[in-house]
Amino acid sequence: MVNWIPSLGITAGVLVDPLSLFMANIVAWISLLIMIYSVGYMKGEFGMTRYWFFMNLFIGNMLLLVLADNLLMMFFGWEGVGLCSYALIGHFYRDEPKHWVGSPGDKALGVSEEYSPTKAGMKAFVMTRIGDIALLIAIFLIFAFARTFNYNQLVAHVGDSGSWAANLARLGLLLPTALLFFGGPIGKSAQFPLQEWLPDAMTGPASVSALIHAATMVKAGVFLTGRMGPVFFIALSQFNQVSQFFGVIAWIGAFTALLAASQAAVAREIKKVLAYSTVSQIGYMMLALGMAGLSANFLACCVQGFTFPRRGMGITRRRIAFHGRNGRTGKGDEVHLCFDASSRALPDGHSTFQRVLDERRNTFSKLSRRTIHPLRTSAHHRFRYGFLHSSNVGHHACRKA
Repeated sequence: MVNWIPSLGITAGVLVDPLSLFMANIVAWISLLIMIYSVGYMKGEFGMTRYWFFMNLFIGNMLLLVLADNLLMMFFGWEGVGLCSYALIGHFYRDEPKHWVGSPGDKALGVSEEYSPTKAGMKAFVMTRIGDIALLIAIFLIFAFARTFNYNQLVAHVGDSGSWAANLARLGLLLPTALLFFGGPIGKSAQFPLQEWLPDAMTGPASVSALIHAATMVKAGVFLTGRMGPVFFIALSQFNQVSQFFGVIAWIGAFTALLAASQAAVAREIKKVLAYSTVSQIGYMMLALGMAGLSANFLACCVQGFTFPRRGMGITRRRIAFHGRNGRTGKGDEVHLCFDASSRALPDGHSTFQRVLDERRNTFSKLSRRTIHPLRTSAHHRFRYGFLHSSNVGHHACRKA
C-alpha cells in the first residue's frame, strides 16, 4: 500500500482475497486464450495496432478493477473498461454492411433495429455511462461521510455509532446511496432497464464479443455487487433496510433473466441469441446475490468471509502453539483478536458464527473417532481438526472480551 493522494489520506494498494483471486484468474486465463485466438482470427484485418492496444488495455483495466483495494482505484479500472469497450465494439468504423447487427428493415415501435459498429459502440458507451454516473455519486457520498475509499476501512467502521452508515441513515441517504451504487452494476452488467446495449455490441470482432461476454466487462457488475454486498448488508441491517436493497437486486435480476430469455427465443440472428442468453445468465447471478442478502444465512457468510481467511492462515501454527506453549503466543492471540473484532463489528455475529462452528464440530467429531489423532496424521488433517479445536479457544476469548 502506498500513499496516492496524501492531502486526502487516500492510499493505493492491492486487495488479495478469495473473490479477487478467483476473478483475476478467470480474467487472465480466458483473456490469454482469446488473445491467442485473435492472432489467427484477425489476420489481414485493418487497424491491428489499435486492436491490440485496446485489447491489452481492456484486460489491464479489468485486472485493476478486480484487484483494487479501494473504490477510487476500482472506478478508474471501471471507466477504463468502458472506454476500451467503446473502441473495440466500433472497431470496424467503416460500417461495412457485413459487420452490421440486425436484419435490414427490422423495426420496433418505428425504431430501426439494425445497428452499424459505430452506432452500436456509441449506444454501449452512453447506456453504461448512465449507470456509471449513479455509481460515481454513490462513491462520493460514501467518501464524504467515511473519509476513505478503502474496502477494509469501510467495513471496520460500519458498526460504530457515529459511522458513515449511521450518518447517512440519519439524513435518510443510506438506502438511496446503496441503490445508486447498484446503478453501476446495472449498466455494466446489462440489467434492466439498461440491458439493450449488449446485443448490439456484437458488431465488433468475435474475439471482442468473447472478451466482453465471457471474461471481463459484463461480469464486472456482478463482481462489484458481490464485493460491496456484505458492506451494505451490515450497514443496512442496523436500520432494517436490508430487504429493500437486496429485494431490488433480486427482482431486477429475475425480471432481466425472464425478459432476455424471451427475447432470445424470438431473435433471428445467432449473435443476438448468444447476447440475450448472456444477459439472462447474468440476471440469474444478480438474482442469486439478491436472494443471498435476503437469506438469514447471509450473515454467517459475511462472518466467515471476514474471519476464515485470516484465521485459516494461522491455524496450523495455532495448533502447535496451543499444545506446545499453552496457546500464549503473539500469533495465536492475533488470530483470536481478529475473530473478536469481526464478531463485534457484526450484529449478532458471534452467536451465528458459533452456531455454524458447533454444527461442523459435531459432524467432524463423529469422523474423528474412526481416524488417527490429528497430530499424527497429515498436515491437511491437522489443519482441519486444529481449526475446529482452536475455535473453542476463540469462543472463550470472545466471551471474556
